[in-house]
Amino acid sequence: MGDGRSAAFRLAVGAATFAALALLWYGATSITHVIPPVYFPTPAEVARALQQITIRGYADGKLHEHFFHSSLLVLMGFAAAVAIGVPLGMLMGWSRRAEALINEAANAGAQAVLLPELWTTGYSLDRFDTLAEECHDMTLRFLQDAARHHNISIVGGSFPEK
Repeated sequence: MGDGRSAAFRLAVGAATFAALALLWYGATSITHVIPPVYFPTPAEVARALQQITIRGYADGKLHEHFFHSSLLVLMGFAAAVAIGVPLGMLMGWSRRAEALINEAANAGAQAVLLPELWTTGYSLDRFDTLAEECHDMTLRFLQDAARHHNISIVGGSFPEK
């Protein structure tokens, strides 16, 4: 899309922008004192603080240790969100499909609806414990509400329960 000159030009513009902001920062905090150090540190203060946290450390650790620990916490949070969100999302999708089938059967005059075995799991047998903890109450509430709404009986197949 672009040639070497346009990439070099973009790099030069980026470097010039960075340099202009650094000079503005230095001028406003160190030379003119337009911005008091209480509100915004000088570049020298930031450099000293960076040196301290990378070389000597703070709070029983150096910067890279804090970075890796924080990254681990973010990854653990992501893993927890996936472990909870994916099964719930799947259940919500299956519930919509089940709800559509229940509505169709009830509108056709059915007095009872029989759902298949393990309909909430997608047959992910290795995830039974997780699905039982995360989805049981929501599944039961969904079936009770649908049965009450249509005044029918629903046999909910089986779903994991703890």
